[in-house]
Amino acid sequence: VDDSGRQRAVWAQEWIEATALAKCSPCDGELLGALGAAIARLHTALKDFEHPALERDLRWRIETTPTLAERSNHLQQHPKREWIDQILSEHTGPALQRLAQLPTQALHYDLNDHNLLYLCEPGAKPTLAAIIDFGDMMRGARIIDLSIAATYLLPKSAHPLRSLRAFVGAYHRQSKLSLEELELLWPLMLPRMVSSMLIAWEYECRGNDDPYRQVSQAAIHQFLEGALDIPSNQVLRHLAAACDLDDPDQATLDWIADPGLAPKSLFKAGLANAPVLDLSITGTHATDNPVSPELSEVAQAVDALAPAGKPVLGRYREPRLIYGAPFYLSTSHGASERRTIHIALDVFLPEGTEVHAPYDATVLSAEVCDAEFDYGGLIVLAHEPIPGIRFYTLYGHLQHASARALAPGDSIKAGEAFARLGAPAEYGGWPPHIHFQVSTTEAPGSEWPGVVDVSDLDY
Repeated sequence: VDDSGRQRAVWAQEWIEATALAKCSPCDGELLGALGAAIARLHTALKDFEHPALERDLRWRIETTPTLAERSNHLQQHPKREWIDQILSEHTGPALQRLAQLPTQALHYDLNDHNLLYLCEPGAKPTLAAIIDFGDMMRGARIIDLSIAATYLLPKSAHPLRSLRAFVGAYHRQSKLSLEELELLWPLMLPRMVSSMLIAWEYECRGNDDPYRQVSQAAIHQFLEGALDIPSNQVLRHLAAACDLDDPDQATLDWIADPGLAPKSLFKAGLANAPVLDLSITGTHATDNPVSPELSEVAQAVDALAPAGKPVLGRYREPRLIYGAPFYLSTSHGASERRTIHIALDVFLPEGTEVHAPYDATVLSAEVCDAEFDYGGLIVLAHEPIPGIRFYTLYGHLQHASARALAPGDSIKAGEAFARLGAPAEYGGWPPHIHFQVSTTEAPGSEWPGVVDVSDLDY
C-alpha cells in the first residue's frame, strides 16, 4: 500500500551489472550467436507456459499492424509513408496469412535491444548477461520473437545478412527451425519496423518528446533505405544455409544444370574454345595498377588474345582488384570489406554484336544505368520453362538504345536477337563486352550485385 492508501504491485528485482545491447554497436557475430541460442532456450522454457494474459491484443502485436496503420490519425503526414505502404502491401498481408498456420506458444514479444543486456569486461569479448522485461508477453509463433530481436539488432550491423545468419543459425542449433518459419522472418521484421515507426510518429505528433519513443527510429530509417530492395528469397537462402537446410531454389538450379536442356547460344560466335582473360589478383592480364586500372590495358589484353571479332571470356567467381573505387565497398561502414569477386561471365566481342535470348523469356526490366562504373544498357529477362521453375538472366553493358527499345512484359523467343553490345563510352570505358548473370531472385537489374565480397559469395 502506498502513502495514499492505494494498493500497488511490487516487483522483486535482482541487480544485474550489465549494459543494454542498444549501446553495443556494432554487435558481432559471436554475441549475436549467443543471443540466438539464449532465445532458443527461452522458448523451450516457455513452451508449456499458459496464462490468460497471453491472449491479449497489445497494439504492437504483429497481426494488428495493418489495423494500426488504418487507425493512425497521422499516417498521411508520415515522412516515410511510401515505405509503410510498400511494406504493408508487399509483405504484411501474405506473411500474416502464413503465420496463422504455424504453432504458437508463450513469447517474450519485446526483445528489443534495451531488454537485452550484455557484459563487456576489459580485454574480453562482450557476452550476453540477461533478457529482461517480460511485461509484454503474448502468444504467437516463435519466429515472431526472432523477427522482433532482428528488427532492433540488424540496423546497427555493418553486414546485416551475415549478422542474421549468425543469429538464426545459433538459434537453430539449439532448437530446430523449419523452412516455413524461416520464410517468414524477413517479411515479419518489416511490419515490426512499421509498428515502431507508426507508434513513434503518433507520440511525436501529439507533442510527446519522450526520447525512448524515438530511440530506434534513425537506425530503422537508415536500414530501410537498403533493406526494401533486398528480395525475401535472397534472405531465405542465407537463412537456409545458416541452418543447413536444403536450398529452397534447388529444383530450379537442377533444371538449369541439366545437360539435356541446353539453352540457345547468346552469340552467333561459338564460345567453346574462346581464350580466357585472366584479371585475377596475380593473373596474366592484371593491370599495372590493379586498384585503379587503365582500361586501355584491358582492351590491349583482349585484342592480343583473339583475332578481331572473335570472343574472349572473363571468368565467373574470379577475384579481381580492379574494382578499386569507393563504389565497390560492401557498405559505408569504416571496416567494410571491398567487393572483389566477379560473379558473372564476361564475353568480350565488338560493339554492336547481337545478343540472343537463351530461352523463351519475358522482359522483367530494361533500364539505362549511366553512372561511373555502371552497366550502361541493362536488361533482365524472366524465364519460366515449366510450371514451378522460374529464373532470371541479366545482360549488362548493352547499347542504351537496346534497353530503351524494350519494356517490362515484352515477350522474346529463345534464340531471338533482343539487344546489342554497347560502346565503351556508354558504360565507363570498359572494352565492349557483356556481363551475363543467372539468378533465382526476382529484382530489377540495378539491384543485382555483379561483384561481391568473399563472405557473401555463396548467397
